[in-house]
Amino acid sequence: FFSNDATSHASGLVIYVSKDIKVESHSSLVPAKLQKIVISHATETYSIYNVHMPHNDNEAMCLASTLRSDLNSSNSTHHILGGDWNFVDNLALDKSNSVSDRPRLRSLMVQMLNDFNLVDIFRHLNPSKRVTTHTGVQAHKPKARLDRIYVSVNLVSRVSRRVRVRRYVPLTFTITTG
Repeated sequence: FFSNDATSHASGLVIYVSKDIKVESHSSLVPAKLQKIVISHATETYSIYNVHMPHNDNEAMCLASTLRSDLNSSNSTHHILGGDWNFVDNLALDKSNSVSDRPRLRSLMVQMLNDFNLVDIFRHLNPSKRVTTHTGVQAHKPKARLDRIYVSVNLVSRVSRRVRVRRYVPLTFTITTG
């Protein structure tokens, strides 16, 4: 398995890779915040990014820039981005009792997702379902879906119909290989 060096502090994903899959590389792009593992199977390669988006807006914008740059230079067939994004993608469905918003970061990420043809797989499979993965400690208990997995559009038809989304419980999905 591969994990963020700060995973014990709720920082992103733990990625389990079958022993039948070849790991091409594993690197930390932003220490404790952005890791990348490249795996291959048959003729396909997958770049899997483990993201723990910083709470600080300037740090978040730098991480997003690093992510965009790496996606841009990637030769992988498919991309998977998962983790704790610390911003809400869909304001209508992904938060309640919350006034928190990061419009600049959301706008940048929406553009990046469009540019690289990435899809929020849970939202794709559940276009109107309200689910949250985080509950704030404030008295009014704000809730938001901060944990997401984005996949290349060309993987959508290969993702199992069941995507589990809950905080601190495995956020899982299965992709059938070509």
